[in-house]
Amino acid sequence: MKEISKLTWAPEADERERIDFIYYLPDKKLKPVSAKIVGPSKSIAYGKRVEEITKDIFLKPIGVWPTDHKAVLAVFELKQ
Repeated sequence: MKEISKLTWAPEADERERIDFIYYLPDKKLKPVSAKIVGPSKSIAYGKRVEEITKDIFLKPIGVWPTDHKAVLAVFELKQ
């Protein structure tokens, strides 16, 4: 596993403070079903690896996660 010093870009900061959104135009035929964070449940905060304490659902990778960014995955139901 990589050293934390090689993963962090701001060791004195809380690097988890990122906000991601998924925007969609409300429509009677489109219903949001679920949303998850894609990526590891651990992050770098103040130069240390920490487990996230949140109610958010994580879709964890099977192997190595190749970036310090996470993604947001939203599932919608399309009604006809």
